[in-house]
Amino acid sequence: MEDNGIMVKLGEVFTPVDEDSVLEKLANLIEKSEAALSQKSDEIETVRGELDSLKKVLYAKFGTSINLEK
Repeated sequence: MEDNGIMVKLGEVFTPVDEDSVLEKLANLIEKSEAALSQKSDEIETVRGELDSLKKVLYAKFGTSINLEK
């Protein structure tokens, strides 16, 4: 078999694709994944901030009669 590139699975078939195309596609996927990860990390930090604010309100209202820690 000739070396026609990297074999990529499309559906149920493997087809040769040149290395440059594969590397470009992988770079795009990595970039999109990193952007999504960054967005989710920001969302987590926002939720943690809201959680801390709510804990302060609840501890101010109920004092030591509640435990909101893990």
